[in-house]
Amino acid sequence: RGLQFEPVEDADLLNVGSETFDVRDGEPSIPSQWSSAAGPAARRPYLVKFDAPIREQWLADLQAAGAEIVQYQPHFGYLLIVPAGFESKIGKREHVAFGGEYHAAYKARAELKARAAEDQRIAVRIVLFDLPGWQERIDGLLEGGARFEASSEGTSTSQWIRLRDVVLRDVRSRDLPGILRDPAVYWVEEWAPARPEDERASQISAGNYSLGVPATGYHAWLATLGADGTGVTVAVADTGFDTGVAATIHEDLRNRTAFATAICSNSRDQNGHGTNTASIALGDARLPTGTGLTDGLGFFWGTGGAPGGSLYVQRALSTGTDCTALAGQPNVLAADAFSVGGARIGSHSFNDGLTPGNGYTANCAVWDARVRDADTGVAGNQPYLVVFSAGNSGPLRGTLTSPHAAKNIISVGATENYRPGQCPDAVGCGGSAD
Repeated sequence: RGLQFEPVEDADLLNVGSETFDVRDGEPSIPSQWSSAAGPAARRPYLVKFDAPIREQWLADLQAAGAEIVQYQPHFGYLLIVPAGFESKIGKREHVAFGGEYHAAYKARAELKARAAEDQRIAVRIVLFDLPGWQERIDGLLEGGARFEASSEGTSTSQWIRLRDVVLRDVRSRDLPGILRDPAVYWVEEWAPARPEDERASQISAGNYSLGVPATGYHAWLATLGADGTGVTVAVADTGFDTGVAATIHEDLRNRTAFATAICSNSRDQNGHGTNTASIALGDARLPTGTGLTDGLGFFWGTGGAPGGSLYVQRALSTGTDCTALAGQPNVLAADAFSVGGARIGSHSFNDGLTPGNGYTANCAVWDARVRDADTGVAGNQPYLVVFSAGNSGPLRGTLTSPHAAKNIISVGATENYRPGQCPDAVGCGGSAD
């Protein structure tokens, strides 16, 4: 009998950031402004690729040589943090097919690197390794006229070490090559303020229809399934909710709503978007607590997907000057929702403000990590179901807005309701760029 095996397509290719190359050809040809040398750094990022599916002992050998594992790179590769001289220790090691620098060219999308030829002020998210010199890099940019917007830190899903995330406005685009060559820099991408995305309720999303025609009795149907949301709190991170005062908010959600005062002391919705998205998730118009309003066919207006659940309001999309907009800080939102609000589900109908089709961004990675562990300040994992709208940039493929290409979240597209003569808004569509 012969050996059983399964071929791996593109097994000699290494995917790093926005670049892919064949390691049989050695280091790819990279322009000098986007290349990185070993330099004097005591520790720096470094790439290694094996010639076969990786064994635990091979990783242990890398760690014994002084490497810290950062993340897996397809196929059969790893990004490491290594000490000076590491390459000489592993260059001839069995099963190591490639070793090379983590070049500046790998650390940003081509569209952003192209802006280095311009002389503009741009807003960027800089993701940094916790290596000596990272703070000096940020301080230097601030001294050059950049303005601090936000920062956070924490592990991302695929990373084994902690990363720091700093958002700066007014960074000079011509400084991008120097930023990306810095060994403390892991990734850089353009940044924009988070923006709300429109959604409209549709009971059809529950599948409660026959021959294309929905039926009344949604609440009773959910009760037979034991799935009306009773006992579950959903955090809705948006523009706030109604009046923002428990005693005067809309009847359909009164007496089962709490407010995230640590996110914003004033939860009043001055936009209407947050009130709408909260009702999509949790509204219940039934008497005696709700309005009792129905349409001509007997359907309750404003019935949410889980009318028995509780609402935790996070005013994360600020429409005024009274609060800091925290929609771009997954670590803050998830920890507050889980540990303060008691939420186990988070509903989000906004995007990062980036151009649709940006694929798997740094913010996607952080949201993926928060699904596994909502609050890194608490021992163990705190699993958290994160739901996002898919966006309104469709209907063409590749129009997902960020962070909706994240792998662990649920991105929800539009559904057609039973309203003859009306068409649904164009919803953002996959697949993901990666």
